[in-house]
Amino acid sequence: MSRTPHLPRLATAAVLALGMATGPLPLAAQPQAQPQTQPPSQAPVTGSLSGTAFVEQAGTSGLFEIEAAKLARDKSTSSAIRAFADEMIKDHQAMAADLKAATGQARGEFTLPGQLTPTQQTLIDRLSAEPKGAGFDRLYVETQIQAHRAAVGIFTAYASDGDQTALRAFAERYVPLLQTHLDHALALKG
Repeated sequence: MSRTPHLPRLATAAVLALGMATGPLPLAAQPQAQPQTQPPSQAPVTGSLSGTAFVEQAGTSGLFEIEAAKLARDKSTSSAIRAFADEMIKDHQAMAADLKAATGQARGEFTLPGQLTPTQQTLIDRLSAEPKGAGFDRLYVETQIQAHRAAVGIFTAYASDGDQTALRAFAERYVPLLQTHLDHALALKG
């Protein structure tokens, strides 16, 4: 079976993956502290995502989700956002453990990332600096929407065209959960 029919979908996901390699895209400032995401580049990308790149992107994405959620748990004034943050911590810690298991079953040597990308760290610093309240809540929800859109794209592409069977199975297993997270974040935005 040829993988060619999946190339447009893979190209889109790969563009998103390039953004996740350095973390979620920076948020553009907007009047009244209304955060807005910048759209990903539409540059054409071909080929499939390697196992190494997928592990790096999935790993740093999970680390970012956990760190951002810890801040939200402490700084949000919304019980719904705090509950969402608790869910992010629980689910992304479980995903990290499953990713570690999947890398052990995959062919080759994989190193799980131990720190955020510089872009992700900048976003965490921005969330940390944001005062407790509605401004923080808006910024946190926007980062969650952006990060989960990218993650759904990366995981979907890898599940379809990844080069490692164990990692493809991992990606496929988590696409529905990541989509649920995205839907939940969109609902929080209202």
